[in-house]
Amino acid sequence: MLTEMVGRARLLEEAQKRKVIDGFRSRVAEVASVVDPAKLEQEAVTAAEKVDVSEELTRLGSHLDAFSAELSNGAGPLGKKLDFLLQEMQREVSTLLAKSALMDLTRAGLEIRHLIEQLREQVNNVA
Repeated sequence: MLTEMVGRARLLEEAQKRKVIDGFRSRVAEVASVVDPAKLEQEAVTAAEKVDVSEELTRLGSHLDAFSAELSNGAGPLGKKLDFLLQEMQREVSTLLAKSALMDLTRAGLEIRHLIEQLREQVNNVA
């Protein structure tokens, strides 16, 4: 279920970029005649970087893969390893939520966070 949620968030990544770009374009149209084009380009790059969640989603997917691998391996005590991975997932989701400019992405991030919290409770009961 967590993997499905991350997949859903990945699908929203492009919509988030489009929303920010469209909003930026409309604001640029309003001030284009008075703004230096080089400064405008620099601001566009900065705005795009602020909402790009691809890195967070990639790392979140990587942590999920490591989590699954640990569960499949089952060698030795797993509690601390799994808790650490879940903690890292929480960090990625927090950053994703901070960058979110799209309500659907925020909802997906909150659902992911909730599932991770449930997993952490279960892992801590086992550890």
